[in-house]
Amino acid sequence: MHSRKGPTSRERNLALMFNKLADILVREFNVEEYLHALTTNCVRVLDVDAAVVLLSLDNTRPELICATTEADRRLGVLQVTANQGPCVETAQTGQTITASDLRSEQRWNKFTPAVLHAGFAAAHAVPLRLRGQTIGALNFFRRRAGPLSGEDQALGHALAEAATAGLLSKRALEDAETLASQLTNALTTRVVIEQAKGMLAARRESTLDDAFEVMRSFARNDRRMLSEVALEIVNGSPTVTALNRSH
Repeated sequence: MHSRKGPTSRERNLALMFNKLADILVREFNVEEYLHALTTNCVRVLDVDAAVVLLSLDNTRPELICATTEADRRLGVLQVTANQGPCVETAQTGQTITASDLRSEQRWNKFTPAVLHAGFAAAHAVPLRLRGQTIGALNFFRRRAGPLSGEDQALGHALAEAATAGLLSKRALEDAETLASQLTNALTTRVVIEQAKGMLAARRESTLDDAFEVMRSFARNDRRMLSEVALEIVNGSPTVTALNRSH
């Protein structure tokens, strides 16, 4: 019986990378740092020499977020400013774009010469895509011509999908937290308004509906928030004492 060999260095790096991509709940989470770690680790585990990420949220024009190095970042800037290149096309279409040999590439008249001048001979872009939603693209560069291996292509797609899932989950959590905060504020505001309405009705010896109308008219005429006027009534502010008298 043969014993299975332990995990290789690449397998260990991949395991750590996927674990990092899933860790979106850390208090110090930062999108740029998250994506910089993605590009850095892609170079570490895939047969590529540089990586760039473009994000395109809410159907806006793709914007560069980060790259492996500052020099690599300029390749992303070029794609954004020229509005051409594999990463831009992938972000716009959601399709994988491959240029195995840029020396014979005719699609991008501004992008290709600059990339060749920087010493790269091949480019490969995969979408940051999950369940039909594309939020950007992950761009790989190689200094030698030729396609990525089938294994690296599959891993590239898997890493892009994992990163997309992390980013969308983080945004969903933030949206949920914002909504929860808004609902809490709305509930608190409503409690204050109801309290002020009851106090005003008692002082004016009127119905709750009449008290509410008086309070709302005062807020409208004074161009103030109803919740602000209600809070001043509850706190007994002199700015609203006139409301206590029935006319």
